[in-house]
Amino acid sequence: MNTQAECISLIGVIEHLNNPTKVFINFKKSKAKFIFFSVPLFSLATLLENVFQDVFPRQLSGGHTHLYTEKSIMYLVNKYNLKI
Repeated sequence: MNTQAECISLIGVIEHLNNPTKVFINFKKSKAKFIFFSVPLFSLATLLENVFQDVFPRQLSGGHTHLYTEKSIMYLVNKYNLKI
């Protein structure tokens, strides 16, 4: 990321990327001070969406390449030495 921005915002983006780790690697290389990201969390609702055929499985549909939990987000935070 070659940017002059201080903050990079990725709301509802990371779960759609084939290689989301590239975002964090490039953020660390950039001059940006902050990265804000928001992802849907894997939960019981995710499973329930797939049980009922009349409910569209939003999180497990073809558009989402990755599912996140609080634990997996903390893994990314620690791996890339980010501060919350």
